[in-house]
Amino acid sequence: MMAGKGVSFSQIDAAYPLSGPDGITLGVQYVLKSLQWAKLAGCPNIATTDGRKNGTARRKDPG
Repeated sequence: MMAGKGVSFSQIDAAYPLSGPDGITLGVQYVLKSLQWAKLAGCPNIATTDGRKNGTARRKDPG
């Protein structure tokens, strides 16, 4: 439908805080589903995000 109008997608946004508490249960599934949508749309890029701040994951010290 979009290709017929001369429009194409350059990127699909699959932003979900992967390093957050629901990242494994919800975020991974969300990003994986976006792969399928990107393929259907002929989109070469998928943008993701995570909840990290300052480039480091926040974890409790195990000790």
